[in-house]
Amino acid sequence: MAGSALISLFEPCGTDRELLRSKAVPSSERLRNPQCRKRHGVSRAGKQEYNSIVGRSLCRTLPVFQNSFSWEEYTLKRLCCPLFLAMFLLFTSAAAAADFTGIWAFSGKDGTEYSFDLLQNGSVLEGTFSAYDSGLNKYREAGIEGSAGGRIATVAVNGGRGILTMDEEGLSVEWTLTSVGKEKILPPSGTVLPRDFAAIGFRLLSGEKLFVLEDAETEKEILKLLGKPEKKTKAEEWGADGLIHQQWLYGKMGIAVDFVREGTSGTGKADSVTLSAPSRKKTSRGIGIGSLQKEVLEAYGAEFNREESLLPDTIIAGSVFGGLVFTMKDGRVASIFIGAAAE
Repeated sequence: MAGSALISLFEPCGTDRELLRSKAVPSSERLRNPQCRKRHGVSRAGKQEYNSIVGRSLCRTLPVFQNSFSWEEYTLKRLCCPLFLAMFLLFTSAAAAADFTGIWAFSGKDGTEYSFDLLQNGSVLEGTFSAYDSGLNKYREAGIEGSAGGRIATVAVNGGRGILTMDEEGLSVEWTLTSVGKEKILPPSGTVLPRDFAAIGFRLLSGEKLFVLEDAETEKEILKLLGKPEKKTKAEEWGADGLIHQQWLYGKMGIAVDFVREGTSGTGKADSVTLSAPSRKKTSRGIGIGSLQKEVLEAYGAEFNREESLLPDTIIAGSVFGGLVFTMKDGRVASIFIGAAAE
């Protein structure tokens, strides 16, 4: 009974219904056979006209398909499947693009600082919220629990609750306070928190550098891992940081390591790493020389800095002040720099 009621929703209305009845369209079994179509007087043009009528009726209804259906329902299904598939893909791609993973920070004129450090896994959000009051020199931190759907996320912090709404470009979120909580540490409604690419990049480069160098950091550890370099640049002091810089080059491996140390007698530590052909090393997310641009953006979408990147030639994850810089050639990764490209 319910099935019949649902099917009736698909039936054309008014003039279209009468026109369809006048066509005396045979069953779907007859239409499958060209000889039957000819015998029953259903031409290709007539079939197209029928499809047009059903298409107009489709705009008035919401189709529901069943396992057994007539020619009318079959035609509707043919028309609806591509339409709903396109709508589904559009919705899911838009939702997938809204990833709240990252650090969102705000610094007020009064010196108050707020930060949401979030990790999104599916629809689940977790992370850390921090607030610093420079006037009172008071720092507070608490865990975050929440959920995300599309560009909206709800979060709970020590009894306080609120909503984060991401802008279309994914560069900032606006905070709406719904429950103050006992500690009253959450920011006021209307606070806009940009993505903190500098903080994101610093954390990213630290982890990626250790991953690529297999936890080696000092000159002694690098020698043990990679052996003696083919060439060393002249040790020079940089005015930007006041440190001594020297680069070790491993051309046959496609690796260059930049060491920094304080003074001429200090111990050098790896500050940045550059990978190029023929290096086979990969980042922690599987990106290496020859990886496609699409693969880079998928792997580092949450850290992708659209403003500093120069697509299609350069992709920056984090910031030029710290992060990963992917240099592209013909749509593929030509080199990977892990470190700070600017001071």
